[in-house]
Amino acid sequence: QGFDVRVVTLAPGQDPADAAEGFEARLGSAESYVGYRVRLELERATDRQEAFVRVREVLARAEDSPERQEAMRAAADALDLPRDTLAGFAPGARATTGTLSPKVLEAGERLERDALAGCIAHPRLLRVLAELGPAHFDVEAHQRACEHLLAPGVPDESLVALLAELDARAGSEGIDEETGEQLLLHLRERRLRRELETADEAHLPDLQQALAKVRTAFREFA
Repeated sequence: QGFDVRVVTLAPGQDPADAAEGFEARLGSAESYVGYRVRLELERATDRQEAFVRVREVLARAEDSPERQEAMRAAADALDLPRDTLAGFAPGARATTGTLSPKVLEAGERLERDALAGCIAHPRLLRVLAELGPAHFDVEAHQRACEHLLAPGVPDESLVALLAELDARAGSEGIDEETGEQLLLHLRERRLRRELETADEAHLPDLQQALAKVRTAFREFA
């Protein structure tokens, strides 16, 4: 009680005794204990469901604090959870929140599908998609669809079916050009947040600046 525990992560195999000389410098980038545990559980989990359960257990045991709130936001970003699911990480949620619903688990996939659907319905968005590229998509089929939209070839049967579904989706979901551009911005924001989680100090300023540009773009839609 009353202690501020910080964790300094060393390179794999490095002896702490050998790192004593630069310890003070490393201490400046040390992370909170709850933040460290959350990051560790995210790395150890084999899938998103397991990651959610592991992280929930860590956060349920931690007292409310700025460090816990920061770890909670980082977990939500890493798992691509909508903001309204943050309540599932609240203290005491252990007894009532055991799993992520399929709706939440599929939120990231829906974002990818809607963004691609917008590009099919509004070809002018392809220039924005080209700036992102397939790496901004998690689902392999969505990566292939992105590649096809940017460099059309002869699609196989599964890709033809997906493209037809996406084409119909744009109409059924009412995805206009402005909405499509916002969806692509959300994909960019998601990617930047992930990169910020693992970036070294040298790359942090560039990533933070890029994220600020995305947020500015969102405000322009308001």
